[in-house]
Amino acid sequence: MALQNMYNNIQNRGEVTKEKIKNVVLNGAFTFTRDQEEDKCLVSLQYPSKSNVKYNLNEILELRGRALLIAKPKISVMINNKEAVMSKDIMDKFVVQSL
Repeated sequence: MALQNMYNNIQNRGEVTKEKIKNVVLNGAFTFTRDQEEDKCLVSLQYPSKSNVKYNLNEILELRGRALLIAKPKISVMINNKEAVMSKDIMDKFVVQSL
């Protein structure tokens, strides 16, 4: 029972991640700012949603890593499935945007 719950949580996390990445690709905007006092540049990413979603560079890179993990298995397992191809395209667009 506990193992099944853990599996379901992991599976749901993957779906939530896919939805976040889809929102980023379709509605996201990167913002670049310069902090003159600390002499560094900052990047953030946000998209319109019910809650104010804003990602810093570390969170963007983490999301990019998740996108890579999600996209890779879909290529080899479900290439003929239209949804998988769409998911792969969205993941690829996000990975390219966040380089």
